[in-house]
Amino acid sequence: MKQIFILILLFVLSCSNANIVTSDQDELQIYAKIIETNISKYFTDNNGNNMLLVRDSTWIEGDEERMLHEINPDCTDINIINNAEALTTNRRLINDFTNTDLINLLVKDYSIRNKNKYHMPDKIPIKNTEIQFISNTELNTIFNHGIIKGWKLFYKKYPNSLGFISFSKVGFNNNKTNAIIYVEFEFGSKAATYDYYFLSKKNNKWDIVKEFNIGVA
Repeated sequence: MKQIFILILLFVLSCSNANIVTSDQDELQIYAKIIETNISKYFTDNNGNNMLLVRDSTWIEGDEERMLHEINPDCTDINIINNAEALTTNRRLINDFTNTDLINLLVKDYSIRNKNKYHMPDKIPIKNTEIQFISNTELNTIFNHGIIKGWKLFYKKYPNSLGFISFSKVGFNNNKTNAIIYVEFEFGSKAATYDYYFLSKKNNKWDIVKEFNIGVA
C-alpha cells in the first residue's frame, strides 16, 4: 500500500507544470526585499490592507530571449536594436554599469535558471505583510472574464489584497554578491509595472542597486 502511494505521489509531481526546487536564503531575502520596496513605493497608505498574493510559480512574460536582450548591453540582434525601448534600456545599462562582464555573467545565470518554471517557496520572510500564494490556474480563471471584470472578481475574492506579484528565478554571479531578477507587480486594470532589478549583497544584506522598468499598465 505504501509503495502504491509513493508511485502515485511521484506521478502527480511529474505532471506538475512547475519543477520543484528549493530556494536558498539569498533568493528568499531578495523576494522579501522586492516586496517591501514595491509596497512602500506604490502604497503610502494601505488603508488597512496588508495582504499580498504571490504567484506560486516563477514567471517570465512574453519572449524570454527578447527580455534577455533588453538587459544585455552587448546586444547585436538587429531586430532588437531597432526596437527603441530595448535600445534605450541597453544604453541605460551601459551608462550605469561599467562592468559589462558582470552584467553578462548575471544574464547568463539568469537565462539558465529561467529555462523552466519552478514552484515558489512556501514562506517569504517579510514582516507586516501577509503573504498568500495564487496559482496560474486561478489567475487564468479570474482574468478569463477580461481585465476590468477580472480585477473586480479578484478584489471581491481578495478584498484586503494589495494585488499580486510574480517573480522570475534569481540570476547570480559566482560568489552570490550580485543578482538580477524580473518582477511583475499588478494591482489594477491600469496599475501594473514590469521591472528588472539589479541587487548587491553587503554585510549579508541584499539591497537594490538599479531598477529598470520595461513596461507599465
